[in-house]
Amino acid sequence: MRSLSIRDHVRPIEADRPDGIYRVVGTSREAVTLLRVGDADGRRVSTGEIVTVSADDLEGFDRAENPDGNRPLTSTSH
Repeated sequence: MRSLSIRDHVRPIEADRPDGIYRVVGTSREAVTLLRVGDADGRRVSTGEIVTVSADDLEGFDRAENPDGNRPLTSTSH
């Protein structure tokens, strides 16, 4: 997989991670930090689960669609 950028989305295919969609929230040469933002069916979830994956382990992930549908997040405060 080519390098990832902040806000890219991936899903594990052969990685030892729960199924779901992960958003890239940090990158370095050695590792990528991911936040799980979608379940296995691609629905948005708020788990707070953060994992760090070494650059070598990224081969166990594929690109994925944003579970937010690329819509900007909005506030619903009244």
